[in-house]
Amino acid sequence: MHPAEAELVNVARRFAAVGAQVAQTFEQGQRQLRLDLLLSQERLCTAEGAQTSLAALEQLRHLVAAHKQAFSKFVTESSAQFAAVLAQLPPELQPEKQAAVTASLNRQLQAQAEFYRAREQWMEAAEAILPIDRLTSCIVHL
Repeated sequence: MHPAEAELVNVARRFAAVGAQVAQTFEQGQRQLRLDLLLSQERLCTAEGAQTSLAALEQLRHLVAAHKQAFSKFVTESSAQFAAVLAQLPPELQPEKQAAVTASLNRQLQAQAEFYRAREQWMEAAEAILPIDRLTSCIVHL
């Protein structure tokens, strides 16, 4: 095995660890927002509860934006490091390794894009439901 191939594996491992840490931080942030309660009838039955849900939704928007920024930085840095290591490979190994790295990065980019799209759709739906749910929940409990 060429030393640059071993370095490719090391770069991949480092960025997998960083990616896992970024994902874990995002998940922890979501748990702290108690999204499971965001649209609960108990919370939305009061004006204070509805405001808490709206605030949590706004915090989620900030969390997603921060995650997008971290992911963008992650992809940029990892791509640069992979490119540097790929350039150290013998010319006969470069096409195969470059294709593998490119395919992996493209899969990750597509998965993240789908995740962001789904999260944004969920936030839009929750935002649309909040005013309606707040009014009907309170009327039902009167």
